[in-house]
Amino acid sequence: MIVQRYLKRQRSLTREALERLTEDALPEEEAKVSVSDEEEQKVERPLNLNEQRMGAVLSALRGVGAKRVLDLGCGEGKLLRSLLSDHQFEQILGMDVSWRAIEIAKERLKLEQIGEKQRARIELIQGSLMYRDKRLEGFDAAAVVEVIEHLDAARLAAFERVLFEYAKPNHIVLTTPNAEYNCLFPTLARRPVAPFAIHRFEWTRAEFAKWAEGIAARFGYAVRFQPIGTETQPTGAPTQMGIFTVHEALKLSASLIVPVGTQVVLRSSIPDAASLDRFPKGTVAEVVRAPGDGSHTYGVRCIDGSQLSCTGRSFPFSSRLRQGLGGFCAFAG
Repeated sequence: MIVQRYLKRQRSLTREALERLTEDALPEEEAKVSVSDEEEQKVERPLNLNEQRMGAVLSALRGVGAKRVLDLGCGEGKLLRSLLSDHQFEQILGMDVSWRAIEIAKERLKLEQIGEKQRARIELIQGSLMYRDKRLEGFDAAAVVEVIEHLDAARLAAFERVLFEYAKPNHIVLTTPNAEYNCLFPTLARRPVAPFAIHRFEWTRAEFAKWAEGIAARFGYAVRFQPIGTETQPTGAPTQMGIFTVHEALKLSASLIVPVGTQVVLRSSIPDAASLDRFPKGTVAEVVRAPGDGSHTYGVRCIDGSQLSCTGRSFPFSSRLRQGLGGFCAFAG
């Protein structure tokens, strides 16, 4: 606010000032995550690989029927542009660690010029994939495009929990380079470390499958794999994609409907316009409106008479079955 006030009508100076402040506030290693490496782009340009990758991710998101989508590590908004142009996606949240990338994305998407209805579908935020963030919860799907290879081992472990355990969307579409493909580019294959300076690692197909299957088993997902780009033998395609989906047992838990009149306990705090802790974790309420299926919202009334809307997608399975016996249901906001 202060920067914008003193640099009014000088948007380039405002952006530069904000970026300097942000860079001071973030660890140097995190600030590098969203930087585009020139050499990597040179490799991808003749392959037209980026367009193929974005198309594959968009197709996967369409295929799982996602309506509320996260773009984590959204960069300058390449995938966001495609999501915004497709009206299947009703709510889009893009997040990046780089404030400058977020500002560039806003300009390229022309968010200040599009209609109010279209603008309401998308939000861009700055944030880190290293820390749990309530803003990432409650989405149908998340796209993580060419991000994990920028993370060292400690940050990768933190990212796994942030996304798969805490945010826990029903579907996750994740891409990363295929290290086996580098042998087709002698200048890259000769390097003793990861071929691009900002990549902490690159995995072979077997290494990626081992990691993805381990994560899926640990956090209750199934995973399938899809190559992106021209496949050659024996190297495979230049990009590999994993599509994670929450196990059917967990989906069944979310599909059960709690009837009107059931008492519930809020499993997490739910803010409103007046207060961030208006409805804290542990608040007792009663269901006054039930949805037609588990993917939509319930209407609940608290003891003080106030009403709010919540989703029931994170009900513990056993608690939801016990509700008919008069027990309390844990309710996730």
